[in-house]
Amino acid sequence: RASDLQQRGQSDIQLATCVRGLGNHLGDSVESEQGTQLFLAYPILLHPISSGYVTLKSGNPFDHPEMDPKYLEAKEDVDSMMNGMEKLQEVLETDHFKDLDVRPVIPADCPHKWGTPEFFDWVIRHRGTTAYHPMGTCRMGPKHRGDTVVDTQLRVHGIQGLRVIDNSILSTTIRTQCNAIMTGRKGDRHT
Repeated sequence: RASDLQQRGQSDIQLATCVRGLGNHLGDSVESEQGTQLFLAYPILLHPISSGYVTLKSGNPFDHPEMDPKYLEAKEDVDSMMNGMEKLQEVLETDHFKDLDVRPVIPADCPHKWGTPEFFDWVIRHRGTTAYHPMGTCRMGPKHRGDTVVDTQLRVHGIQGLRVIDNSILSTTIRTQCNAIMTGRKGDRHT
């Protein structure tokens, strides 16, 4: 899928940034100077091919569900993230960022040199995380499809009085960081 997006001139990666004060909250995972400013820059994979699952372990509502997100299981996802890291490196090596004296924060336990393919692969696999907007685990659609959880009014199939009102109802990922405001408004109209 990533190659299909590239053929259409679309990217599978978003470069995200934010600025934060850097204190001891990162612990021993990075080498840093106390009191410096931290400029976070990272790629976000917009259309992962890897797909995991969430399922109930039992009929007991107090049992935790069984979950396996299967992050980075597809080689294409790792390749897209590698491309994102390389693009990020290009941006950080521009004159503007050099003038700002932007330097990478290297995880103390990373055995590889900054900027190498081995470094990027290690960071992706050992420091990668989600953007906290999972989608598709409670797909919306008609019950007869067999792969849906809620109807168009966000009611859980077969369970009266229960709705799911978050982005897990979206059947496919969209090309943005998605927050649940619009989903919440849709749910609010039906309650």
